[in-house]
Amino acid sequence: MQAFTVDARYLDEEDAFDVNQVLENWRPSSNVFIRRSAANAPVGFKGSLPVADFTQWVADHVLSLPSHTGVIVDLSLARSDAGTTVQFTVAGHVPDIDSPIDADNPGFFEYALQWFAVHRPSIRAYATEGLFWVEEMK
Repeated sequence: MQAFTVDARYLDEEDAFDVNQVLENWRPSSNVFIRRSAANAPVGFKGSLPVADFTQWVADHVLSLPSHTGVIVDLSLARSDAGTTVQFTVAGHVPDIDSPIDADNPGFFEYALQWFAVHRPSIRAYATEGLFWVEEMK
C-alpha cells in the first residue's frame, strides 16, 4: 500500500466551502474533443489547457480508466490576464490505488488548482474515482 502525504491547504481559505460543491464522482465533459483526448491519453501524454477545460479533461480521463485505477499528473500552473493555464504530463497510472483519507472530492478540484497557481505552481496531483489529492512537497 502506497502512503501519500496530501497538501490540502486550499481548504484553509475562508470561502473554500462556500464556493465549492460536493460531487460523488467526476462529471463527464460535454466537449467531444476533450473526451476523446482524455480517453486516448497514454502515460507520457503532454498538453496545455485552460484550468476549466483541464478539470473536464481529468474527469474524462479518470472515467476512461479501469475501476480502482488512479492517474498521476504533473502540473505547471500559470496565471495571466486571460486566466489560469495548466501544462500537464500524464506521469503514470496506478492500479488498485488506495486513496488517502484526506483526499478531496472533484467539486473542489478547479478551486484547488486556482489556489495552487498562486501558492505553489508546480504540483503532482492524483485522481481516481470520485477523489483527487495533491502530493505535499518533500
